[in-house]
Amino acid sequence: MEQSTGMIIFCFMNLKGGVGKTTLSTHVACALAKLGVKVLFIDNDKQGNASRFFQAQTENTLAEVLDSSISAAQAIQKTAYKNLDLISADMGLAAVNFDIMLFDKYKNRNQKFLLKEALEPVRTQYDFCIIDNPPDINTSVYNALMVANEVIFVTTPDCYARDGMNLMYEQLQAAKNDRITMDQGYNELLPDRRLRFRGCVLNKYTPDSGPILETIQKKMPTFSTTIRLTKTGANRLRESAERGISVQTLSPTCGFSRDFKHFMEELFYTKESENS
Repeated sequence: MEQSTGMIIFCFMNLKGGVGKTTLSTHVACALAKLGVKVLFIDNDKQGNASRFFQAQTENTLAEVLDSSISAAQAIQKTAYKNLDLISADMGLAAVNFDIMLFDKYKNRNQKFLLKEALEPVRTQYDFCIIDNPPDINTSVYNALMVANEVIFVTTPDCYARDGMNLMYEQLQAAKNDRITMDQGYNELLPDRRLRFRGCVLNKYTPDSGPILETIQKKMPTFSTTIRLTKTGANRLRESAERGISVQTLSPTCGFSRDFKHFMEELFYTKESENS
C-alpha cells in the first residue's frame, strides 16, 4: 500500500468568476502559514490574480511546469509570507491548455496526471497545498481535480454562480471515478490520497440570501459558515487585494475577518462527514 506523504491539497472552484475563489483561497493559505505550517499555493488561473496578490514573478510559471519545460521545484518561489511558497500563473496557461489537447508531445503522457506527476517530488516539503482555479473546466482544472484531496465550491447568492455548481459536481464525480480507476495510489483511507467534496461556501451573503442558501443546502453539502457582504468588509477586501495583505492583518475584527475565522474553524477543526 502506498504510504501517506502528508500534504493535503485543497481546490477552490466555481464556473463563474467574481465569486471569491481567489479571495478565500489566498486567505486560507495566509492563515495556515501564520499558524506555522508549510503551504504551497498554486495559481491555476491564467488571469493570475492570486499571483498578483502575492507579488509573484512572471517567469517559471505553472504553464512551464505542465509542459515539462521546468520542474515544480524550479517554479516554486518564495512569498512575503513566512512558510508560504507559490507557483504562479499568467496568460501562458491558456496556450498550454490548448496545446495539451492538440500536440503529439503530450500523447505519450497521461494528460490527466501532468500536475500530479509534477508535484510528487515536492509533496514531502509541505503540509498543505492550495489551488486557485479559473471559472472553467479545462485541462489544467481537471489536472487539479486529479491531484486534489478536498474540493470547495465558492458561490454567491445569484443564479449565474449557482447554476454552474451542478456541472462542477458532475465533473468532480467524473474525476473521482478516473482517480479510482487510473490512480494506483488512490486510497479513501488516506487523507492525502483521496478525493472528496467538502462542500459549498456562500460568499457575499446578505440578509435576504436565506432562501438561496436553503436551496443550495438541499442540493449538496454546504458549510454552515457564510461570508457576509458588508460595506466595511468590501473596503477591506479592496485594500487587501491592492496591498497583497490579508484582511485578517488589516482589520482582524471586521465582519469578513470574523466570518472567515469561523470558516477556517469549520474547514480544519470540525469533524466532517465523508462525502463521496
